[in-house]
Amino acid sequence: MLFPILFNLFIFSIAIIYNTSYNISNKQRCIYFLHLCFFILSGGYFMKKRVLSLVLGVLMSITFISCGSTSSSPSDSKSESSSSESTASGDTIPIGVISPSSGALSDYGIAVNNAIALAIDEINASGGVLGKQIKATYLDDKHDSAEAVNCYNKLKGDKVVAVIGSVASADTSAIASVAAKDGKLILTPTSTNDAITGLGNSIFRACYTDSHQGEIMATFASKNLKAKTAGILYNTTDEYSTGLKDSFESAGKNSGLEITTTEGYGNGDVDFNTQLTKIASLNPDVLFVPDYYGTDTLIASQARAAGYIGPILGADGWDGVIEATDSGSMESLNNCFFSNHYSSDDTSEKIQNFIKAYKDKYDGKTPNALAALAYNSTYMVKEALEKAGATDDASIVKAMTGMTYEGVTGNIALDENRNPKKGAAIIEIKDGKYTWNSTVE
Repeated sequence: MLFPILFNLFIFSIAIIYNTSYNISNKQRCIYFLHLCFFILSGGYFMKKRVLSLVLGVLMSITFISCGSTSSSPSDSKSESSSSESTASGDTIPIGVISPSSGALSDYGIAVNNAIALAIDEINASGGVLGKQIKATYLDDKHDSAEAVNCYNKLKGDKVVAVIGSVASADTSAIASVAAKDGKLILTPTSTNDAITGLGNSIFRACYTDSHQGEIMATFASKNLKAKTAGILYNTTDEYSTGLKDSFESAGKNSGLEITTTEGYGNGDVDFNTQLTKIASLNPDVLFVPDYYGTDTLIASQARAAGYIGPILGADGWDGVIEATDSGSMESLNNCFFSNHYSSDDTSEKIQNFIKAYKDKYDGKTPNALAALAYNSTYMVKEALEKAGATDDASIVKAMTGMTYEGVTGNIALDENRNPKKGAAIIEIKDGKYTWNSTVE
């Protein structure tokens, strides 16, 4: 009968499409094929032999490609995502990169991707790792947690040996929650939320945590700026912002810094006048604003318009705020300070060599701190691979554990929680320029 054959051809086609989009396993593909063959063979005597042969020949070709593809993902089961799945093939070692190369944090994602590409070029030019070249796949999570998980699943299917990413804490948390079950190495260059590495023993970071960053800025406020009171304006719906707020608030109270007011807002808010008018009326010695550059520039401008002229403090999310501020509002950034992972003003040979290489490759653009952290992260993966002498998940994770690495952001010594803890550079904004102010341990 022709109808059941055509019907099952349709079903098989849907299965192939589904496999491509949602990465079902090779086992499932073959089951679809065998199911279809059963129906074709059972009704084959109704068809001319020539037609039957043609149909089966086409299906065999499709299934050979489908069932034998190296780009397919393993299933979500623990057994199929074990260390044996992460292997280098041929002359390359595949790694994955997840970052927001589009969307609200695209400046960060592009800087991260650029730095990773630079590091890989250097590594490969020097002979690669374990006699092979590193090959990276870059995926855009659009600063969306669900998309970040989709990116991870795609990379797992591609059998990458490690994943560098993501940038924002919320997106990395989503990835880590899945990757920890697989034992896959995740190294975030820039996600500072404390809880991330607690999600699993295969989750690492190359940057300090929110709690450390909050403590740094509270110390800077009380000791360096001699502040006695502080106001806080933060995003109540963002992990990064809330983590920094909590840390600054706790550390400030412990150091005698009185928090006179804490005001909040939500994702997508662009009008902060109500909160800032209240803050300005209380006139705290400092105002702590832990958010990303796009929001920071709006708050700084509106704070000055509301009458607050005191120091505005932030964290590493402020990196890029000058680039996000138009020339007419640049004056509002004066007397603003933020913690960061390195300063391009640092005269160390290692840092200046990195800056020169980055500028040479990317049309004279100075690398920001996120680029420096991503550059470090790539070399940390290289070192883990060399130490492991293998490319399976378990070996790489073991090699990364307790690693000490001297990078362009200083010495990185991973503690028992897979976090580095080190001093921070305090960056001051003056007349539209980032300038190094001090280093706080």
